[in-house]
Amino acid sequence: MCFLCAGCAPRPQRIELRQFYNAALDKQWHPGAEGNDLAELPTGEQTFAGVKFHVQGLIQLSGRFLIEWSDKYPKEVLGLPLKVQCKRLYFLHGTGWREKDGTRIGRYVVHYAGGEQREIPIVYGEDVRDWWVWSNDTQKTSRSVIAWIGANGASRKMGKSLRIYKSTWDNPTPSIEIQSIDFISEMSDSAPFLIAISAEP
Repeated sequence: MCFLCAGCAPRPQRIELRQFYNAALDKQWHPGAEGNDLAELPTGEQTFAGVKFHVQGLIQLSGRFLIEWSDKYPKEVLGLPLKVQCKRLYFLHGTGWREKDGTRIGRYVVHYAGGEQREIPIVYGEDVRDWWVWSNDTQKTSRSVIAWIGANGASRKMGKSLRIYKSTWDNPTPSIEIQSIDFISEMSDSAPFLIAISAEP
């Protein structure tokens, strides 16, 4: 199966996250200059890095820097409902603030029917990097690909761009239903956020 073009994209099942969103894409939710948002990220059903996602908002978790600015964001969001059997999961996500490469900044905990659990770590430099691209920064990650590159009003004033990543997780037990996923921050300097999840049957 080809994952390189929209015409060959798999048709995964979108996971409904709307009731868990705590930030809007078109409103500033991080500190900084006015216009620091994701208003230019295409919304609705979109194909990013060869996978279809449904983009409406985001779930922001807390971190050491973010909590100093606002305590409204949680350290964890539990029980994102999936109720699917799937070969793999795709995560459209990012993070705010930088950390040292190799630092675990969060995790997804997969809950199967029957009680089994699996952890999917979110590691800085392997799965995501700061959503702002800085001049002394690299774009590369070892376990994900860049799904979108864009800008906003704040980044343009500084001559910078933005980026969002797509991560893929191969499900080791595709015949067992995944009931839910927990999204948890490790409360490092970097504060992860989740935009969408898709499940490939």
